Amino acid sequence: MAQRDRPVTLLFGRGDPMRSGGPHGLLVDALRRLCDLEGSGPLAEQQQRLRARIGAHVPAGERERVVLFLGEMCGVPFPDDGAAMLRAARQEPKLMRGCLSRAFLDWLAAECEEAPVVLVLDDLQWSDGATVAALDEALRDLHEAPLLVLAFARPEVDEVFPRLWQARGLQRVPLKGLSKRACERLVQHALGPGVAAEVIARAVERSAGNALYLEELIRSIAAGRSDEQPSTVLAMLQARIGGLAAGARRAVRAAAVFGERFWRGGVGAVLGLPGASDELAGWLSALVDAELVQPTTTSRLADEQEFAFRHALVRDAAYGLLTAEDLTTGHRLAAGFLEAAGEHDAVVAEHWELGGDPERAAASYVRAAEGCIDRGDHVGALRHVAHGLACAPDGELRGQLCSVSSYAAFWLDRHEGLAETAEVAMARLRPGSRGYCRAILPAILAAMGRADEAHVDALVARLLATEPDEDARAADVEAVATVTSSLLGAAAPASLLAALLHRLEASVRLAEPAHPASRRYLQDVRGGLAFFRQPRPWTMLAAWGDGAALCREAGDSRLELSLLGSREWGWLELGDAEGPATACERSRRRWPRARTS
Repeated sequence: MAQRDRPVTLLFGRGDPMRSGGPHGLLVDALRRLCDLEGSGPLAEQQQRLRARIGAHVPAGERERVVLFLGEMCGVPFPDDGAAMLRAARQEPKLMRGCLSRAFLDWLAAECEEAPVVLVLDDLQWSDGATVAALDEALRDLHEAPLLVLAFARPEVDEVFPRLWQARGLQRVPLKGLSKRACERLVQHALGPGVAAEVIARAVERSAGNALYLEELIRSIAAGRSDEQPSTVLAMLQARIGGLAAGARRAVRAAAVFGERFWRGGVGAVLGLPGASDELAGWLSALVDAELVQPTTTSRLADEQEFAFRHALVRDAAYGLLTAEDLTTGHRLAAGFLEAAGEHDAVVAEHWELGGDPERAAASYVRAAEGCIDRGDHVGALRHVAHGLACAPDGELRGQLCSVSSYAAFWLDRHEGLAETAEVAMARLRPGSRGYCRAILPAILAAMGRADEAHVDALVARLLATEPDEDARAADVEAVATVTSSLLGAAAPASLLAALLHRLEASVRLAEPAHPASRRYLQDVRGGLAFFRQPRPWTMLAAWGDGAALCREAGDSRLELSLLGSREWGWLELGDAEGPATACERSRRRWPRARTS
């Protein structure tokens, strides 16, 4: 690619086993590398860098939206003053996924217009569902663009993503071990021509084409220990670690607690030393000299020097030298360090869990699941909920996990156990809290699906009596509006619909200052009442038209298309068949990817 006359845009993202639960993890890594963003940089500087690179080729009319949402994806948030779509997506998680997806696809399309794009993903087996889904959409929608996605993964990727890009012309190239001739040439190149042929043959045979094992065998031969070689690469690496000075051995074992990447301050925290300790610096320098670890050029933790093990097996070898007590203590200390440093909640949760503190682990899993919900990654949220529930929490923590679970499952159309999960959440959470307001909607709709009228009436009464907290107002509006719309076509009494409409109007008045787009729900319900219950076609057309305009501002493509489709019936009843078709066609052109949101 470097020899081509035409430039190529190269993006590189790497998976990390300790961060596999973060939404859009590999994409975020690739975009942050492209924009030269470091975790330690001031926010204003990161915003400037992201705006300059992401907005470089995006058309002017779309640039601000794309920059704002990719900033949101990359953890470089911008103010939402004057940005109605961003504000709406922050209030309503179900909008966020579609907005992030459209922003990424629009940016990628603009980049492909400028130059061919090659996106390289390493360790895809440690990716997340949001990244895989976003790239699936890109491969579908940009199938004629000069875009190449090159992913490297271990065989277990098929277990994590069983249907990975099957409909996108996926080509698999299994990597084999080094050939016998390649192994011989590598040994001769490293050790020179004076090595006996039988020594080379024995090393080549024992390595079985494993490049890392062969590298360790070469080290052993160079050190004059060709007859004392362990039978596995892991044992060989552990033997090499055992030959280090005592301080360096302690440091590499402490580093292994964090995963394949670690931080100087974190190693110090596990060892009980200040991060700035000269003694610690000397030990880490010895590990670098021994080619066991290497410093990275950037760090995802602010003001922390980051290192990486040269190979996953090096980390596994060091980790395997820790006793059970060392592991528990080390993970607990690592969790405290990472939590204070602002690491992803899912990473912190795993360390608390391995450190023997299930309650703090569950609390971190709640935050991780909520973070996925806020990014529209409902599948990721359910994964964190499952880990959190495995910690056997009770009380409010269990209620919060069940609330996220019921909300995510509802929007994924996964109805098995939905009612029970929502009821558990409501029983353990305070009425009016955000978790409670999220759980009551799937609980009511599940009861409707069972035709359990008595329970529906009881739950709707609870909904009407709920006074939402400030951070729950958007969820409350969504719940009241959705329940009201669901009852319009049923035999619900007019008095109940009137009470729900009155409650929705009050909820929108409370939510509107922070979330102006919440009024679109009210317009949807008003139009539905005018269409189904109080035949007033002009009122219906006006309400649904205003609602569609608010949907456009909020980026709610699904509801906009639904409202315009509903208006079409109203126009048809008035005898106008051309006006609605024209309006819907304009909306389809505006939202060509509406099905992805």
